[in-house]
Amino acid sequence: MKLSKSQIDGFSYAGDGKSRDVRWDDKVAGLGLRIYPSGRKAFVLSYRVGGTKRLMVLGDYGALTLEMARKKAQQERAKVYDGQDPVQQRRQTQAAPTIADLAKDYLERHAR
Repeated sequence: MKLSKSQIDGFSYAGDGKSRDVRWDDKVAGLGLRIYPSGRKAFVLSYRVGGTKRLMVLGDYGALTLEMARKKAQQERAKVYDGQDPVQQRRQTQAAPTIADLAKDYLERHAR
């Protein structure tokens, strides 16, 4: 189905509390709206890279409009097409040392 704002506003969680409830958009391949049991709604992008299926959260509905989500999904799909894995890139960024970690290491190594 082609998602619309009025449809999204009317959606509610239709799962059993353990399964994902995702409504897929026909306009942009892989774009969906995930509805959580809590009522939260977030745009997601499903794609495959190297035979592995990924589900990437693009952002919450409200913070992103439907058109913004479609544009962002197309940008992320372009990265996948170029051989990148956006989910893996996010994981690497989150695992990178923070300023606090670097300061602690500096003090332990050089400020004694």
